[in-house]
Amino acid sequence: MMIKYQNKCILSVKKADNLMNVYLNADSGEANGTLFGYSTNGLGAAPPNATVDLVPALQGVGGSGKLSIIGANFSGGGSMEVEIVTDGTSHQVVNENLGVFTSKMWSVDIQKN
Repeated sequence: MMIKYQNKCILSVKKADNLMNVYLNADSGEANGTLFGYSTNGLGAAPPNATVDLVPALQGVGGSGKLSIIGANFSGGGSMEVEIVTDGTSHQVVNENLGVFTSKMWSVDIQKN
């Protein structure tokens, strides 16, 4: 999946049950880092619609990069929902339920116009 932006690029994590991490340029040899990390407390808590402005991190790598999103479910529902909002347009990146003791990775290329 390729998502393009001009000025604004926001990561919006709507649901992450039980664990989610988002990385920029993971294992690429380029500048990289963790942009978001969340783990429930074991009581079914979910992040309160967490948002991260991706532009500062993307500017540090020339404006474009690859996001890696890793989700894991240990028990219960396993709801994962992530959007990226660019210049007012919402892009659904992840919207699924993971089974018990299941993990999954998604990736998205972000490119500055």
